[in-house]
Amino acid sequence: MKFIWTTFFSFLTVMQCHATITWLTPPNDISMPTPAALPSSDFQAGLDASGNGVVVWVDIIQNHVQSNTFISGVWSTPFDVSGPGAGTLTDFPVVAVAANGNAVAIWVDTPSPNIHGAMKPFGAAWTVPVLVSTSGLSNGTEASVGVDANGNAVAVWVDGDGEIFAATMPFGGAWTVPVSVSVGVVGAEPQVAVAANGNAVAVWRDATLATGDIFSSSLASGVWSLAPLNVSSSIGTGISPRIGVDAVGNAVATWHDLTPLAEHLYAATLPFGAGAWAAPVDVSGAPATAPVSKIAVNASGIAVAVWVNNNTGFPTTSRMLTPGVW
Repeated sequence: MKFIWTTFFSFLTVMQCHATITWLTPPNDISMPTPAALPSSDFQAGLDASGNGVVVWVDIIQNHVQSNTFISGVWSTPFDVSGPGAGTLTDFPVVAVAANGNAVAIWVDTPSPNIHGAMKPFGAAWTVPVLVSTSGLSNGTEASVGVDANGNAVAVWVDGDGEIFAATMPFGGAWTVPVSVSVGVVGAEPQVAVAANGNAVAVWRDATLATGDIFSSSLASGVWSLAPLNVSSSIGTGISPRIGVDAVGNAVATWHDLTPLAEHLYAATLPFGAGAWAAPVDVSGAPATAPVSKIAVNASGIAVAVWVNNNTGFPTTSRMLTPGVW
């Protein structure tokens, strides 16, 4: 098992452990060849099926997206993914790594701002960055990318008019023309998860509703569903949606309900292709609050949700969904 995190001073470090949680290696500074430039603490990492990793972050001196890879226990030299043609500022990079090690990263490039991206075949160099959000100006602080087993990618982001847009890319190919998945509705906080077979589910917060409902759209055979589905069913004001899928696209979504004095983490499930989400379940339970959370789903559909519980001194709390019961 491998873990990647940032230290207090924004250096990126990695440690490895085996099943008994005995640490095998000391932290490694993977972010720079010299201490002249500190990276941002806003980083993203992904692992392939063999435990090889890819990390991306922003160097706050050059304001470029940097990357480092971990293959067979050895870190590479940091590489400038955004390249010399990047704008005056690149920020908010996200990366997804396929089971075979292929990787795709996207980020915001200003002053446009637009979404740019690059791909990295396993063991090879990053490609030259390309424009992803050809539909217009984008809110690059809200973007997400996922890949299938071979690295074919799906990206979602908030476009300049507030809609949720998406584009797909066969690994080694070109990004498709972006399409609106929120269908004319203003949204925020989009997230996407892609199954091994290429099915995908995107979730976002509807920014037009006072209740802040969470909505979703599904991608099958390259086509998005015609009408978004309501995920949260107006339990309360929902924020920070997260999404995970199994090998065929069956989905588990979580979000934070901001009902005053009753902030809970909720979850719902959706069999791929179904017309409605299951009734939301209060995962955190009273009186817990959950301002920060993550959801992970394996190929068999077993899910683990983790969140921070403010009411008990900020410990991390988790629950497992298997089979279909929290």
